[in-house]
Amino acid sequence: MRWIIRLFRVLSEYVNGWVLAVVAAIILLIAFFVWVDKKTKVRRAGEYRVKTPEGSVLICHCFDREHYEVAGLKKQRRILTIPRTVDGVHEITRLGLNEYNGEKAFKKVKHIKLPVSLVDVNEKAMFGNNYSYHMNAFGYFPNLKTITVEEGNPKFRAEGAMLYKGKSKLMAVAPGHFGAVMIGKEITKIAASALLDLKYATAFEVEEGNPKYKSIEGVIYSLNGKKLLRYPILKLGSKFAVPEGVKKIQAEAFFRQRYLQRIEMPESLREIGCAAFCESRLLRQVILNDKLRILGLEAFARTKVRELVLPEGLREAEIGSIPVKELVIPEKLGMVTVYERDEGEGFLWADKLIIENPALDLEALENEEGKDSLFTCKKIYAYEGSLPYRQMDKVKDTYVIDLFALPGKKYDEPPQHIGPTDTGWYSLDKEEFHISTPAELAGLSKLLEEEEFEGETTIIYLDADLDMSQYPNFKPIPEFEDIFDGGGHTISNLHIYRPTENRVGLFRSLGFYGRVKNLHVQGEVTGGNCTGGIVGELGFGTLENSSFEGKVEGYGYFGKKYGLKGFHY
Repeated sequence: MRWIIRLFRVLSEYVNGWVLAVVAAIILLIAFFVWVDKKTKVRRAGEYRVKTPEGSVLICHCFDREHYEVAGLKKQRRILTIPRTVDGVHEITRLGLNEYNGEKAFKKVKHIKLPVSLVDVNEKAMFGNNYSYHMNAFGYFPNLKTITVEEGNPKFRAEGAMLYKGKSKLMAVAPGHFGAVMIGKEITKIAASALLDLKYATAFEVEEGNPKYKSIEGVIYSLNGKKLLRYPILKLGSKFAVPEGVKKIQAEAFFRQRYLQRIEMPESLREIGCAAFCESRLLRQVILNDKLRILGLEAFARTKVRELVLPEGLREAEIGSIPVKELVIPEKLGMVTVYERDEGEGFLWADKLIIENPALDLEALENEEGKDSLFTCKKIYAYEGSLPYRQMDKVKDTYVIDLFALPGKKYDEPPQHIGPTDTGWYSLDKEEFHISTPAELAGLSKLLEEEEFEGETTIIYLDADLDMSQYPNFKPIPEFEDIFDGGGHTISNLHIYRPTENRVGLFRSLGFYGRVKNLHVQGEVTGGNCTGGIVGELGFGTLENSSFEGKVEGYGYFGKKYGLKGFHY
């Protein structure tokens, strides 16, 4: 307190008494908070720093005004014992380390002791752009070898490097575990992140009699062999052929694999999950199968793959992170997304993009930040008149893009209405309508196109069969939010030819309240992605007791009654 008294004496020579009193009060208040800080370890509201018996310092956050989670670690020791409480009263119930409130990798920690109070381990921890990847619950402890749980814990148990929830769920494996990881026959569920970040794992073995999983040469699969779940990071071998019968490679299955250089897919494969081969630094050659349908986000990001042929059967793919200089978008690939860098900026790795799909919507590549990654690519090839060609022709000078026309095909822009339209049946003050002529159906399309169809949810009844022969290229009805009851009638000779448009059908899409029922349609429909005979994109709407007879062609997702159930973007 001597320095405070000296300060008072100095100030008293220059200031009035009341000013001195205010200054003194402020200084005393600061001194009080410093004393409280030292006594209670409180750094700010809801946060405690707790010293463990071994000398580590935990950063604990209060998440519900009563319970705390371990969110970070300041000092490290070889053994980390997490106490039951932060202050003898408030319990530590959650282990929640993550990228945003954790510290750097805690390399010194070799053993963790979890308290009886702990009831939640963050099995869904994720990191990366837009939370792209899962992470081992103990991923910040790269050299952790063993885990123990205090006796009496109601949720967890541990054996060596393995942490279990109850009797049958594997929650996590200590990242420092070396060699084979054994999955017992009683394990019927494995957390998505449990086998990740195991940089010393050489094999995954499954005990005979397990009802959910199996292992073949150290690789773990679902019991029926349809899913490849995880490939060990330290498994030796430069080549691997995924077995026939596998339909899906799980997200991050080969994440950070250290030795693979060549991978070959079986004809049975339909989906490659998010980041499946991401950061497999030696991977150079990938042979994709013709029937592959989905290529997930960043599947081959940060590998040495420099040539990749996307198969003709591909319907949906993330194309931005594929590390090739030239990328060909096949005709049937209708749904594309792009990788986003850490700054939130879209990025397309390829310098040269060859687009064979005439309806590929390049504007859809704009990310959430509004930055169009496409413009990082400077050479684009597309068919003249196609949707991507028209889009790029408008901005090529602004973004200094070289646009080239692919030889062999040329498309005309789809026409507007050809044929009579009748909108006289519509009135804003009604909620129920009846139509019985082709022109009235064309009028519905026009009303929605011009946004004149308003009001509460309405019902439209079709009172007669319709022959649409007089419309050589009917313009689809825009997004429909109401009820259309076909009454069991048939719309015949419907002709729609719009190969450079997406969401094509008698109805382009159904909104949340959209409902089409009791309708039969006959004709020919051609469109881009999300093309259907009756509905292009079903969205959250419903299609009931309806049928289509005829021919439907499209790119990406298309089908007889509807193209896609759900949403395109």
